[in-house]
Amino acid sequence: MATKIAYIDLLQDLEPLYVDGRYRKLLVVATWGYRPVGIVQIANYPPDLMEPRRLSEVLQNATAYRIWELSVSGQLDSMQEAEHPLPPISVVVCTRDRPATLERCLTALQRLDYPDYEVVVVDNASQHADLASLIADYGFRYVREDRPGLDWARNRGIVEAEHDLIAFIDDDAYATPGWLRGIAHAFGSERVMAVTGMVLPAELETPAQIDFEAYGGMNKGLDAFDVDWDRLHGPYRFWSSSWGVGANMAFRRELFERVGMFDPALDVGTAARGGGDIEFFFRVVAGGYRLRYEPAAMVQHVHRRSQGALLRQISDNGRSFPVFLLTIARNYPELRGSLSWFGARWWLGSWLLRRLFSREETTRSWAMAELRGSFSSLSGYFRARVEAERLSQTGEQPDRSR
Repeated sequence: MATKIAYIDLLQDLEPLYVDGRYRKLLVVATWGYRPVGIVQIANYPPDLMEPRRLSEVLQNATAYRIWELSVSGQLDSMQEAEHPLPPISVVVCTRDRPATLERCLTALQRLDYPDYEVVVVDNASQHADLASLIADYGFRYVREDRPGLDWARNRGIVEAEHDLIAFIDDDAYATPGWLRGIAHAFGSERVMAVTGMVLPAELETPAQIDFEAYGGMNKGLDAFDVDWDRLHGPYRFWSSSWGVGANMAFRRELFERVGMFDPALDVGTAARGGGDIEFFFRVVAGGYRLRYEPAAMVQHVHRRSQGALLRQISDNGRSFPVFLLTIARNYPELRGSLSWFGARWWLGSWLLRRLFSREETTRSWAMAELRGSFSSLSGYFRARVEAERLSQTGEQPDRSR
């Protein structure tokens, strides 16, 4: 059965909330202004009109300690009371043949509570003929990148962006009004060069969407954290997928001058099927730069609605993660020994095989899908590298030096 999702700002008066009979659960994301302070599941059986008093009791019990903790540390109101002028931010949306979800993405971007931002939409070889006019209707900037592959589109967006902070959001994700405020808050320290944010489901209407959250989803938690190479040890240096996701990330422009652009042989639209975001996260941190995860930079993502699409996504994960490891081995020969141990002990053994022998049939099917995907990772890696090299000869990025 489906789960209804509701966002409730605890600084506002609570209103009655009706949850109809097709929803067996209510998932409440409680915020204090723009800062998430709790995620609570409430049973909805039988269907019920949830009165403000009941909601208040449940949310108080679930969030009271976190609110106190944030208040004591001085973080609770930091999003509402900016101490410094908010910096301008360029938002890059890469899209390909998903006009319906793109429209919802752009509508959400129009509603951002932020004083100075631009939106650059990179059309990655879409077949949709009216995309340029659609984007113009929103008042945003349209750019065409004909080389297929998400990282080609990301790199084009970086070149086109006007501002020194560049944020990325997927075309099937929707920014909350305070998204850019969360990003700006995370960049308050000059040591922070990269920011990732919270990604919650936009809907939980189908079994596949609920299963994806059980598989792990995209949410990295309610607590902000910093990632520094010197503080990482053992396998944690290679689990860059635990630091954030490409659907919601931002960087200082100077970072690309220091560590390079996104690797066009990786991510969707290539034979690698993914990995471009986590490879870049790894490169940032391995280069000695700090990455910060900030939950207040919050977006919602539309997960795959069908079981077939979900299994294909999981299979792609099984291909792209070994490709990510092979890319690190190529670029960091001094890490090959520890990388081989990580791949055998932690990715294959602890993550894949342990789940393959789970008592849960669904968990076993996910592990099997990943394992099948991994069988094609080596060929996918070489094909993706050859194709990226070929495409790199077909056109130069435009000169946007300022």
